[in-house]
Amino acid sequence: FHLISFLLLILSLMHSNISTKISVCVPVYATEAVLKNCLCSIAGQNFDSFEIIIVDDCSPGVQNSKLSVNSIVKEVQKEFPSVCIKTVQHKKNRSLLEARRTGFLNSCGDFITFVDSDDELLPNALSFMYENAIKNQADFVHCNSQITFTDDEKDFIRQEITDKVQQVKDGILENSDIMSSFMFKSEKSHNGFVWAKLYSRDLVNQVFNEIPMMYCTLGEDLCLSFFFNLFAKKYIGLSQTKVYKYNYATGITSYHKNISIKQFEHSCSVSTVFTVLFSYVNDLLQTCQSKDEEQTILMYKKVLQEKCKTFAKNNIEMLENSVSNENYQECKAILIEYWGENLYRSLQK
Repeated sequence: FHLISFLLLILSLMHSNISTKISVCVPVYATEAVLKNCLCSIAGQNFDSFEIIIVDDCSPGVQNSKLSVNSIVKEVQKEFPSVCIKTVQHKKNRSLLEARRTGFLNSCGDFITFVDSDDELLPNALSFMYENAIKNQADFVHCNSQITFTDDEKDFIRQEITDKVQQVKDGILENSDIMSSFMFKSEKSHNGFVWAKLYSRDLVNQVFNEIPMMYCTLGEDLCLSFFFNLFAKKYIGLSQTKVYKYNYATGITSYHKNISIKQFEHSCSVSTVFTVLFSYVNDLLQTCQSKDEEQTILMYKKVLQEKCKTFAKNNIEMLENSVSNENYQECKAILIEYWGENLYRSLQK
């Protein structure tokens, strides 16, 4: 008995000295019905050193079938006993951005990848991204994705989403060229989705140190991607290889009628993202070292202003077309609170 205990202690110490190569962060909210598929796709990866960090963002579970995050994790752990799976519980819902932050703060991997809990990793995803990160000494690896749609999805939506998701800039970019490829869209630029990418730990740490705590349920990818692309030193894009399965579903931006006040406010909360981004860009303008640098940052600001107007217009359209008469005035007040009276009036014109 003592010998066995001693050997287990030695193995534990040896394991603690082996660094984890990749941490896979999976925020979870109201996706229990498909969560097992997601986790199994990660746990079944042919990679020798990774962990899964699950952040339960106060997810409601599925009452009828008694599905909960913990019960699903236990099932997956039984099927994959050698995989390190950690679960972190939020006491209240904090939104996707903060769940990703929590996942990172509880991770120990040299590299980080984010997987949405209603999506999946394709086979060999971790090994492929890691090998290319190491081989190219990149702190930002971007690969392609497979997309699934519901059978009744409109063709123009399919095409629009496919074009966005599969926009990967092939080859290596360095320093400011990374941000330019992200901000100034063309056929040769890359998308702003957070997933299907592998980031160095130092890069993710730098980004979350810059972003204040905030609650938003829309635009979190834009916020994170802005800083990932701004701070990254070396990017490699590999459009020929798909590592991620994106299960497209209609979100809160596409409700057609009778959305609730809570749903409407969630959509308006994207304005907090622009508050953070404009504040950061304005601070950058105060510290410019040259006219060229100032012009570049002003161009970033212009792009953000156009994106901001697009989101605000979407909220106005949602107010006019998707909010019931009884909720109209309250939702209008919410919209003005988030976006401001001046922007609301100017966009109405």
